[in-house]
Amino acid sequence: MREALAPLEGQRITVTATVMRLGSRLAWTGVKEPTILLGPLHDPAGNVLADHLWFHQGARLAALTPQVGDRLTLTGRVARYHRRRKQWAAEAVRYDDDLGLVYPSRCAVLARAALEEPVKHVLHDAEPPAIVSPALPARVRILEALSALSAEEDEPPSLTKILVRAGVPPLTLLSLLKKMGNAGAITFTPTGRVLLAAIPAQSLEGSLSHGS
Repeated sequence: MREALAPLEGQRITVTATVMRLGSRLAWTGVKEPTILLGPLHDPAGNVLADHLWFHQGARLAALTPQVGDRLTLTGRVARYHRRRKQWAAEAVRYDDDLGLVYPSRCAVLARAALEEPVKHVLHDAEPPAIVSPALPARVRILEALSALSAEEDEPPSLTKILVRAGVPPLTLLSLLKKMGNAGAITFTPTGRVLLAAIPAQSLEGSLSHGS
């Protein structure tokens, strides 16, 4: 049983996760259906809800043309299901109760695997979040995203929210945040959220440019 999902049973929640595997399963009609394995699944606060979950790759997920390594976000309802177990051929099939997500919507690609540039959001049922102008350098986009999110929310923004707002590749985000941390421009909370120090953007821009 996925204990972190138990208190959320029946609720619709938003998660982010990485595509771990693409596969298929045999439906009751005898036709193979495409499936997708995501994990680990995090809530908007960065908490891990499950180490992995299998999904039927319906129209909304298939429209994203997902590939292994892509970072996705989606909303689904936490529901109980029967999981089929059969370890050895001689064993009888048995079913265990577990929790998963059903009826995914608001499916979007946050970042493609191994791409130098971020992809445009592909979002269903809702408008994508505002993204900082892609014409700006990556480090400036991150600073503007940090500043905007800090002003909009009562708590420091998570890495996922910064990634979405800045619209930069994950590796670029991590690399530049490390430089900003070394320069004393940001600090990280114990939960991985980011605090922006009171340093003028122009000064930080100059120090990062000389350090790169």
